[in-house]
Amino acid sequence: VEMTYQNYWSSEPHTFEVKPYCVKVFKQRWYLLAWSDYYEAFRIYSLDRIKSIRATDNKFTIPSDFNAEEYFQNCFGIINTNHKPEFVELKVWNEEKKDRYFKSLPLHHSQDITEQTDQYTIFRYYIKPTFDFRQEILSHGAEVEVLSPKWFRDEITSISKDLANSYNANRVGGKQK
Repeated sequence: VEMTYQNYWSSEPHTFEVKPYCVKVFKQRWYLLAWSDYYEAFRIYSLDRIKSIRATDNKFTIPSDFNAEEYFQNCFGIINTNHKPEFVELKVWNEEKKDRYFKSLPLHHSQDITEQTDQYTIFRYYIKPTFDFRQEILSHGAEVEVLSPKWFRDEITSISKDLANSYNANRVGGKQK
């Protein structure tokens, strides 16, 4: 297909050809997974940012060994990087009954409970800790703590410190007062 697409980082839309493989819904938004010959890689495109699309006369065949479920198996959402999946442990504090939320709506199909007390529950995932997973963890604030892997815990710690500093720097709307 040929599509005209405008991402959030471009001031103008661009027209190019891709080979569509599948669509996926994530957080109430539909995405197209397509092969880009230009990038020689899969790319993900939000359907709401496609300005126009048309079928071309060019043909291709999706490889018989491609499986969309397998492609996204170790992903939280739509981001599938070259990172290897690994075990991620989260401590969810039970003060706001947040553990009930995680139990009723697992973040990932690999979710498992490894420890549970009156104060907290530890959840374990086998997942690629990608940008969208990181954003999900941060969206739960201080009620969720990354225990491992260390590099991911350090990344969340750094972002949390930057966030606290931005509030302490007496800034309004991203600017210093």
